[in-house]
Amino acid sequence: FQPTEPAKIGLIFIIAYVISKYGPEINKWKNWKQVVLWTLPIAVLIGSQNISSGFIVIMIAAIMLFVAMDNYKVFMGLLALFLGAVLGLKPLLHQIILTAGITERPEHYALRRVFGWAAPEIFTTDAYQTQQAIYAIGSGGIFGHGLGDSLQKYGAIPEVQNDMIFSIVCEEFGFIGAMAIIIIYMYLLYRIYKIAVNAEDLLGSMLCTGVMAHIGMQVALNIAVVTGIIPNTGVTLPFKQDDIIYIRKRKIKHWIIVLIFLVLVLAAVKTEIRTVNVIGNERYTAEQAESMVFDGRWDRNTLLCLVNNIRNKKKSLPFVADYRIRLKSPVSCDLIIYEKDPVGCIKYMSSYMYFDGDGIVVESSQERLAGVPVIEGVEYGHIVLGEKLPVNNSLIFSDILNVTQQMELYEIGCDSISFDELMNITVRLTEPEITVEFGTNEDISAKISVLKDMLPGITERGRKGTLDLKNYKDGQSGSSSSFKLEDDTDTE
Repeated sequence: FQPTEPAKIGLIFIIAYVISKYGPEINKWKNWKQVVLWTLPIAVLIGSQNISSGFIVIMIAAIMLFVAMDNYKVFMGLLALFLGAVLGLKPLLHQIILTAGITERPEHYALRRVFGWAAPEIFTTDAYQTQQAIYAIGSGGIFGHGLGDSLQKYGAIPEVQNDMIFSIVCEEFGFIGAMAIIIIYMYLLYRIYKIAVNAEDLLGSMLCTGVMAHIGMQVALNIAVVTGIIPNTGVTLPFKQDDIIYIRKRKIKHWIIVLIFLVLVLAAVKTEIRTVNVIGNERYTAEQAESMVFDGRWDRNTLLCLVNNIRNKKKSLPFVADYRIRLKSPVSCDLIIYEKDPVGCIKYMSSYMYFDGDGIVVESSQERLAGVPVIEGVEYGHIVLGEKLPVNNSLIFSDILNVTQQMELYEIGCDSISFDELMNITVRLTEPEITVEFGTNEDISAKISVLKDMLPGITERGRKGTLDLKNYKDGQSGSSSSFKLEDDTDTE
């Protein structure tokens, strides 16, 4: 048990709370200095016994502040200074040791590690562990000696199962295995980053940032030590397990590995999604949405769904902007549908071209979509899917959006919307089957409100014809509305 580990986690919680408490105000010195005041005593206390752990504590706080604050110049300057020190300190210190003729080992353990790192040919005892680790890395080559075939782990490298375990990975699995371990850690950090970005509040986001900084710094320091970039620190790789990575046995029977591999492959092939919970569907039923996304046996394979999610490989579905498969278990998932929102369509050759409130053509279909009105009387040029509908007057889209939103608000079904050369609006309703002349877009909300009040009476008497609301003005005397049948005219 290392007391520094709960101290690091506790500090992450404290810094996350301080940053979330002040929000954007953390950029002010009086606020972010509280993070410094919390960090320094803990770092000094831990660093007095373990310098590397104290350094990690400081770096966790610095990374969390870097993410939270707007002023990056200070942090970038400190990073440049640190990198310069790392790259320039070793040759400088090596030259000082040679020039001064220093051959005696320092008393303090930290200085012995630094001197062994800077001049390994002089302080061979202090450099022994790192030098043997470098030999192990070099002997591994590209592909390594094979699982369990390391020689350096049998007494050549002290504490090989702890902070030098990465060197054995390199020796047994080579450069390929080393990169695989690094990629796994990078993917873990990426997933934590995605959780931080999608967190519901700043506190959750900063907690994820602190954990990401902790793991990332520990991985970076360990690999830097094993490869001789920095002095030995004693920091281990996160999540190491002796029985997983470091194998003391000379060999593992090949048939056991093959059997396990075959079982995993069989499980991956046979496991498929059986229960689908569809969310966000309005135009399609849950069964229709499920059948479009999972239209084949392999589409339901859990492993393939996971791979396609990572690759963001999806099908193109009509009137669906995007969808997401969220696995809940190996046999169940949520299918989240993000539908396109067309406000109207036009007849173009043998298809209906649907467009949104900005006039962007979002879909082409030979089927008429219920609830989306056909726009008539509009002159347009060549239509391209995904681009704006080429019309002479682009203001027409705001009129269409306004009318469709108001009609939807008052729950009035609309079959078509027509415009004349003066931009007068005429709407044909689906139920009852009447035509409404609104005139211009002026007072359109009031006109549709009056239409809503008049519809019950029109429906009750079974009337069909044209309702004239061109002269209706909200709150003004002299405004009128009339309903014209084929054989008479009534003013209401």
